[in-house]
Amino acid sequence: MKIQPIDQSQFQQIQSIRQIIFHDHARKFASLDLDNLETFGLSWRSDLIEPLIMLSSDHSTAWIGIDQQLVALDLKQEKISVALPLSSNIVQILIATSLTIVLTELELLLFNSDCSIRSIKGLPDIGSEILLQDTNLIVRLLEGDSLILDTETGRFKEPAIAM
Repeated sequence: MKIQPIDQSQFQQIQSIRQIIFHDHARKFASLDLDNLETFGLSWRSDLIEPLIMLSSDHSTAWIGIDQQLVALDLKQEKISVALPLSSNIVQILIATSLTIVLTELELLLFNSDCSIRSIKGLPDIGSEILLQDTNLIVRLLEGDSLILDTETGRFKEPAIAM
């Protein structure tokens, strides 16, 4: 997997079907080379944020997030499994054995290994980091508090803890 910055004219030369993340008012552009697959194009508006790219535990899906866009690309069939506009910026993508967890500033999204949505949870404060301990997902918030989410039930454990 290799991501390389390109300019707008180079991005426009990539077939539109291969422009997997596209923003109308993009300021940054990149090509994404996924080894044996064709090159894909990415465009986004933030000057400060770089794309997040993670492979699923079985290496069959590439999870790509930039700004408020999330894509899961099936590497075997070369097709998009998930293309999801989000309401807030992506902070982190975490891969577990049968689970992909996406932290945005305002919510948590949990995906099963087949890319179906397991759970979407709103956060009481801006999310800053996620850590997985067994089936517990620790969500650190910007103001210093933390939450614990049981990834199997999709429920927050009470009470929230400070870390």
